[in-house]
Amino acid sequence: MEAAEVLVEPLGGNDSLADKIGELIREAQSTSDIKQKLEHLNKAQHLLLSVDSSGHLLDNFLDEMLEFTSSEDFHMRCFSANFIEKACKKDADILKKAITNLSYLLMSGSHSRGGVMVMKRVITVCANIYPYILKWACSRKADAEAEKCWEAFSVLKGRIVSHADSDNEGIRTMTFKFLEAIVLSQSPKTEESDVSRGEDVMSLSDVPRDHRFISYRKLQSEAAINLQSLMDQTTLPHISAQNLLTVLNVLCNVARRRPEYMARILDCLEALHINLPPTLGASQVKSMRKELKAHLLRILKHPASLLLHPRITTLLTDLGASQSEINRNMPPNIAELRRKASKRQTAAEEPAAKKKAKSDEGSGVVLDDDEYQDDEPSTSETGPPIPDSAHQSAIDITAEWIYERLNPKLVANLVLISLVTLPDEMPAAFASSFTQIATAGTEQHRRHLARSMATQATAQELGPGAEQMRKEKLAKFMERQSARRDGAFIPPTPAVHLGGHQKQKPPLVPIGGLPGPAPAAPPAVSKMKQQFNLYTNTKELSKEEMEGLFECCFMSIMKAERRARQGGTMSMHHVVLVRIATRFHPLPEKLYNELIEFIVDATQHRYRTDLALLWVTELYSQYQGFTVCFNHDYMAKFGRAPKSELFAKFDSTLCNLLQKLMDKGQHKEALFHKLLLDCPLVTTNALKILEKACLDEVYCAFGITTLRELLLTRNRQRGELVDLLFKLCFHDRAEVKQLCVDTLKELCSLKYMHRDLRLKLIEQLNECTLPTPPPHFVSYNNATEFDETIYRSGIHLYLAILPLDTSLLFPLAQAYTKSSTLLKKIMLRSIENSIKAIGMDNEDMLHLLEQCPVGAESFVARVVHLLTERQTATREVVSRMKKLHETRNTDVRSLIPILNGLEREDIIRILPLFVLKPAYQNSVGLVFKKLLTGRNVDTGEPTLSAPELIYEYHKVQPSTPEEFEVQTANLRELLDSRAMTREAVADGIERLMDLNPLPALFYCTLVIVYKKYPSLDSFLGNIVQKVIAKDLSSRDEITRKAFYRALNSLKTVAYSAILTKFTMEEFEEFLGYSNRAETLSALKEFLPTLSTHQQKNINSAIVDMIKDRDEKKDKTKDEKDREKDKERERIRLDRRDRERERDKKERRERDSR
Repeated sequence: MEAAEVLVEPLGGNDSLADKIGELIREAQSTSDIKQKLEHLNKAQHLLLSVDSSGHLLDNFLDEMLEFTSSEDFHMRCFSANFIEKACKKDADILKKAITNLSYLLMSGSHSRGGVMVMKRVITVCANIYPYILKWACSRKADAEAEKCWEAFSVLKGRIVSHADSDNEGIRTMTFKFLEAIVLSQSPKTEESDVSRGEDVMSLSDVPRDHRFISYRKLQSEAAINLQSLMDQTTLPHISAQNLLTVLNVLCNVARRRPEYMARILDCLEALHINLPPTLGASQVKSMRKELKAHLLRILKHPASLLLHPRITTLLTDLGASQSEINRNMPPNIAELRRKASKRQTAAEEPAAKKKAKSDEGSGVVLDDDEYQDDEPSTSETGPPIPDSAHQSAIDITAEWIYERLNPKLVANLVLISLVTLPDEMPAAFASSFTQIATAGTEQHRRHLARSMATQATAQELGPGAEQMRKEKLAKFMERQSARRDGAFIPPTPAVHLGGHQKQKPPLVPIGGLPGPAPAAPPAVSKMKQQFNLYTNTKELSKEEMEGLFECCFMSIMKAERRARQGGTMSMHHVVLVRIATRFHPLPEKLYNELIEFIVDATQHRYRTDLALLWVTELYSQYQGFTVCFNHDYMAKFGRAPKSELFAKFDSTLCNLLQKLMDKGQHKEALFHKLLLDCPLVTTNALKILEKACLDEVYCAFGITTLRELLLTRNRQRGELVDLLFKLCFHDRAEVKQLCVDTLKELCSLKYMHRDLRLKLIEQLNECTLPTPPPHFVSYNNATEFDETIYRSGIHLYLAILPLDTSLLFPLAQAYTKSSTLLKKIMLRSIENSIKAIGMDNEDMLHLLEQCPVGAESFVARVVHLLTERQTATREVVSRMKKLHETRNTDVRSLIPILNGLEREDIIRILPLFVLKPAYQNSVGLVFKKLLTGRNVDTGEPTLSAPELIYEYHKVQPSTPEEFEVQTANLRELLDSRAMTREAVADGIERLMDLNPLPALFYCTLVIVYKKYPSLDSFLGNIVQKVIAKDLSSRDEITRKAFYRALNSLKTVAYSAILTKFTMEEFEEFLGYSNRAETLSALKEFLPTLSTHQQKNINSAIVDMIKDRDEKKDKTKDEKDREKDKERERIRLDRRDRERERDKKERRERDSR
């Protein structure tokens, strides 16, 4: 989001440049809008880098500008990277502070939003500033801070290079560009280097050879290795077209700007042309061939490619280039270039011929000591790769060998043999990319084909050329060994002077022998010379003197590390130290401890990782018998040490290094983790130290990361490592448990580890069913019996992996059948998240429901309940649960989750079981909720509507008074449901009027509805009149009793029906179930409210009873009027309160809906 053009307001007369920059930075810090932040920062950047010419303000405000690196927004991070690039190009000293920010941006990129964009931006920035940084570091030989900065940037460089194999295509592309910058900056520039596309800021020619902390040869070696890495990318079968185009562009750019690599790169391009990746499509192959052709034409025009023109033109012809196109791209001064090349070749051949003649005249064998790093022969399996010059010679030999045999008869036989493998029809991809070769069959084309085949064969160390190089190297080695056995003195490699000539080496003379023939000299008197004898001129040292000299020698070598690093011989320094410490005689304890302290030094341990690994690897080689450990004197005196002693030595050294790092708090450093990851064997004691690191209060994540890497790489020790990972899950700290879970989830996603981890999970689950906990369950709390904490830790990993591997469901159900009561409770409470993450359509879930283990029915019921909490059960789940209930006679509560999937008849059949049994009363509310709010699986409608549920509920017939009480208690819960509306209740009561006689529960319903829905008073009055008129209540004594009590509770709602419909006998019976005095008084008050027609329908005896009762009262008329007024007022207030309560309830219901 960097602005293309930054508009900066002109500075006021009183405002200084520093004040303006400070104000812009403060505004960027205070605002939360990213766009405004970037606007202010772009202005500040413009003032710092473009307006301020002194550079002082950049140093003053650098810390404030770099603070935005830690912003969470990736646009701000990209801006910080761009700012660092521009600032370093202006003043490279800025990198001393900015290197930390660059490292942070690269490392934190993968953990934040937009991280890939940030990483790509950082890699691009590093590629752009690398030449400037190298040039700056070369100019600061004596600057200690520059040395530290260069070392930090070297670490950052290594991290970027490691992204060459990244899964992200964009990151790989940027990494290839960075490798290009490294190769160009760390290789020498020649007169023929192409600088037309940009001036080389830095090259290896500008690096002084006497630099204090930058090694000329190391830079050159790194460039060669990185170039080889780029060329290796072209051989990958699965490289994408985008990355292959990038690598092709980078390689051809390097070939033009560094002609010394042109021949190697041309070999690579020839191999690429023959073996394009099989994953490329037809259009991508066309594009690749077109791009390769364009690059080859540019290389053809390069003056340094003159000797390679035959190969380039042949390759261009294969790619479809015409002869005229090739001629147009030839160098303009090709004739002059050929004359110069001929002169250089002639001048180079004459010294070589003279040198060869002189070497043939010499009587001794002269071998360079620098050609061999060790006195062991090299083989094709273990030897180093063939050097570049030898590699070219091997290719030439093999190419000539192939060319001699590449005749028409042989080619025809090869074609006939390959015909059986060809498809019947030409593939479309081949047809689209095939280009007819115009020069096919010519000598030039045969040589090109022979060389292409030789290049591939030599890369695999096959063919007569590679075989001859191996024989020559072996012959030189044997010649060298023979000369040493004869006592010949082999001088070191002579220095090479600027003129290119070497100092003449003296002939090799065997010790005690005679020199060869010499020119005649004047006669002289011979004088007896005494030969030097080492044995007679020395005396034997005492044991104390030898030990003292050995200690001084060892300490001197150990302290020479800095000089070895400067000279680029760190590997030899490590080899010498380790061999002295392990191969001659047992290292004294003092020196042993000194070496350990030397390796784990707080400030230098990062440079001594290779030394530590070499030490433990050497000890392991001695334990396995791969190394001859001691000299002959020691073997004669002590004999070969037993394997147990050698293993103990290896184990103690490894553990002492790890423990020392733990004691110093350095277990978070790379040395600790590389020791464990790269040592030949991780012993049991080393695993105990790793366990301590995994339980560290601060850096436990580092230890568990190491354990994860060990699990990925140590196949033979996977069992021990898996046991350790599972053991850590029993620790009390939640952070450790979560890290273990995350690690196990990642490992379970790998196919080659999934089976072992699955078996271990099942094994640990079964161990939870044992009578007593296994030792590794209680290693952190020393418990003797299972408790809830141990059980939860034991099944924690299993339940975390369950959503990733649903085949673990069935073993979990099997373990449930063998579990204790406490473990079953914990399982049922703990499986919620795992089960909900699986879903109902999973095949393993359906298999569990169909093949439920005997004894796991309650577990299955819990699983189905969790699955159906927020969604309706599928038809497959319903059918399997119904079948399980029918075959196993399971608890009826297991059918609650699938109620909406059952048929209407099934629901009506099981409804009495929930309503009447006291043991199931806790589930009644859930049953009503499922039936009222759920939808049928097939129809999408409720299986039982609310009126139908009321109707079927009243049809349930209790057999005992206790069951009737339970049914009555559940009635209120049914009617109080949110899904039960006033209309549904009225509809249900209307349906109940079809029953004859009415159940006793019906009258309880009338009372509840009267209290809950005041607006249904008139409806309830009509219902009561219908009941009395149809005589529906005279079934038995219980029903009559319930009926009269309901009338008494309905009060004024039922008074009209009581007075107009009851006979005298029924009225007397009604008064028997109520408070006679209060009821008659209330009826007396209600009587005047009836209409004249209604009063005429009242039985006269009932009227007389009401009035007589009123006359017998000993009250005055005024008192009766007052009482009447009070009663009317009370009725009015009661109605008002009921109306208000009804309105409130209706509003709540509307809000809830």
